[in-house]
Amino acid sequence: ITFAISIFHAFGHGWACQCVYHPRKAKGLGLSDGKGCERFWHSISKLIAYLRI
Repeated sequence: ITFAISIFHAFGHGWACQCVYHPRKAKGLGLSDGKGCERFWHSISKLIAYLRI
């Protein structure tokens, strides 16, 4: 499990805390455009008509 704090919350902490828990500095974390769910729903959109009751 990797722990991090939100990017805006990180600026309220001291530099030492930011270096450890800032999302851009933590190993294994990256940036997201927030469109992951939309891409998933688009990829299965053809199945929706078959799955409706």
